[in-house]
Amino acid sequence: VYGNTATVNGGAITGNAYGGYSVQGDAYDNNVFVGGAASVGGTLYGGAALGGDGDISGNTVVMESGTVGGGIAAGWSEGNGDVYNNSAVIEGGSVGTGVYGGLINNAASAGNVYGNTVTVLGGTLGSDTYIDTVSGGSTAGSGDVYDNTAIVSGGDIKGQVRGGYSASGDVYGNSVFVDGAAKVDNNVYGGYADAGAAWGNSVLVDGTASVGDSVYGGASLGNGAVYGNNVTMRAG
Repeated sequence: VYGNTATVNGGAITGNAYGGYSVQGDAYDNNVFVGGAASVGGTLYGGAALGGDGDISGNTVVMESGTVGGGIAAGWSEGNGDVYNNSAVIEGGSVGTGVYGGLINNAASAGNVYGNTVTVLGGTLGSDTYIDTVSGGSTAGSGDVYDNTAIVSGGDIKGQVRGGYSASGDVYGNSVFVDGAAKVDNNVYGGYADAGAAWGNSVLVDGTASVGDSVYGGASLGNGAVYGNNVTMRAG
């Protein structure tokens, strides 16, 4: 599934909106745009796969305004393939849960998540009860998560910001930039691993940005090594 575009400039969609959707194969170079007074009750997916070994790559979601009741994933997979080089840009509006550049929502997957980006320029994202609000790249499986980026230059982030997250794999080379007038109510992590290692991740907080809790270059809840991570605070 490739080269498709969904544009929602008004009206209401009670369910999800997809740029491209595949049951088993690849999904790449699909796009979703939301603007005006549009309302989407579910989730926005740039490119998505329900299963199989297909890769998810080069998909984009741009939200200029409007309301999304669920979350946003530029690239999303419940299969075993990799998720890479997807991009989500939030310029304004309201998002109910999380925003992901790339996401594997499959605990059995060994696919990797890399090269994905989330850019938040404005809007209100998440809620006080939804913790993982902005993530460049994430997997619920055992794959590695690396070279993903979360940029927050404005808006109000109710939960956490993570450059990269893996439930069972390693997390490395991910970056978070928080600057401008951005407000993050919870923690900021360059890289976060539940079980694996976290190394070479970084966080920069600059400008008049504020972080309501702690800032970590890298973190692991398990026995994985944590080393070579970096936090730079210039203001905030």
